[in-house]
Amino acid sequence: MAHLLREVLAEPEVLRGLAQNAAGFRFPRGAVVTVTAEHWRPYTIVAPGGEGCQRVSGPMGAILAVLAHTLNFTCRVVSPPDAVWGSQLPNGSWTGMIGQVVRQEVDLGLGPFGMIYSRTKAVDFSTLICFEAPSILSRKGTPEINPWGFLFPLTGTVWGTVAAALAVVWLATLLVGRRPGASVSLTWTGEVFLQNVRVFLNQGLTGVVLGQGGVVMLGSWVVVAAVVFWSYTGNLTSLLAKMESGEFRELHDLDKVGRGIYEASDLHSMVENYVRHGGYSLIDSTFSLDLLMADSFLKTKTCDFYKSRQMMFSTWNHVIVEKGNPLLPAVDHRIRAIVESGLFEHWMNNELHAYRSNCQFSPSIILVREPLSLANLWGLFLVLGTGMLLAANVFCLELSVPPKPTSKP
Repeated sequence: MAHLLREVLAEPEVLRGLAQNAAGFRFPRGAVVTVTAEHWRPYTIVAPGGEGCQRVSGPMGAILAVLAHTLNFTCRVVSPPDAVWGSQLPNGSWTGMIGQVVRQEVDLGLGPFGMIYSRTKAVDFSTLICFEAPSILSRKGTPEINPWGFLFPLTGTVWGTVAAALAVVWLATLLVGRRPGASVSLTWTGEVFLQNVRVFLNQGLTGVVLGQGGVVMLGSWVVVAAVVFWSYTGNLTSLLAKMESGEFRELHDLDKVGRGIYEASDLHSMVENYVRHGGYSLIDSTFSLDLLMADSFLKTKTCDFYKSRQMMFSTWNHVIVEKGNPLLPAVDHRIRAIVESGLFEHWMNNELHAYRSNCQFSPSIILVREPLSLANLWGLFLVLGTGMLLAANVFCLELSVPPKPTSKP
């Protein structure tokens, strides 16, 4: 009958084998290793009624199975009474799974655990298993038609460029359009400027006396105006589909205005209650969010959520043992072989297959075809109507003001 790991490690033969050949070491007469594990999909899945190493599945369960087979030990799997990974209390003691390892109640903490400085002083960490980083999960919005969307391409840069081009064309027209020997009057320069504005507004040409060079320059300005309109027409649809967000800049201010909620509850219930129906966003482990999206897809057959492409910070994930445990080099060698061979990534992909085969590469920009109606064009008609109303007022003003009499030569 196999003995507990602590008793086996007291044998000189075992210690000598671990020190001389950690890569190929196996317990000669077996051992019983007590492992602490907490349910955390997609990494660790703990079955309530399982026994031994088979009680744990998922990628971390597969690592435990490889360690048990290659080192020749059996498992006794327990969970922390407080169901947490572990944090240090003011008196220096630790809670959760880390506390179990520190108090030598267990031999190995499966985790995986992120490495931080305070933890490194309490336990020993294995070689790196994977990187982890939190992301943001939000509900995908429904397409909405903005009646002012036709103004999106007309940014300040566009208006500034058009104004600069108009000024350059106007000055060039004055230089090349002036007749030799004729004086340049203020009235004529104003008429030339208004002519360029009329061309840009597609109001046609009026009778302004120009030289041959001025006609060529004015024709060039017609081409420039046409290019601006073609560019506006070709890029309007794509510009309307883009959206920029400032979540990362404003994230730290949410708690100050009562828009942040922290709950150590089931992620699925948080997604349904807060994200899908409550308008909140969820911040958690990237792989956990991938799994939530996969579970949602399997239920609804649609990709209802969006995960941010940016990650806020990265942590390293490991298993842990008590300080100075001589078994750590043998564990490191096997974990390194699993990671470098791609097995751990393969196991993670199997857990997240539904997400990575359907929702991971779903398009972030979609084209929505809607029939034209007053509901989505009223902004355009409002601008057009306002312009026509102003033009009508100017026309009435011209009719009411008598023309200035001209003297005959």
